[in-house]
Amino acid sequence: MDIILNIMDIEVGTRLRLVDGSDVETMYNPQDGVWLFCCYLASEALPHKVDGKQYEIFAKDIREILG
Repeated sequence: MDIILNIMDIEVGTRLRLVDGSDVETMYNPQDGVWLFCCYLASEALPHKVDGKQYEIFAKDIREILG
């Protein structure tokens, strides 16, 4: 089942789980309703991205808010 998130409301520091199972933390929200800039905290699918850098995350790639 798809969930509906209003990413405009996601604040800096919010932890998210992506559809690929990765956990990320929001670093910047440009308030465009499409993208978030996040830092990967853990990722089996993309371990090379757990490097402290910010990456663009597309809204449809977010599975759930962790806190």
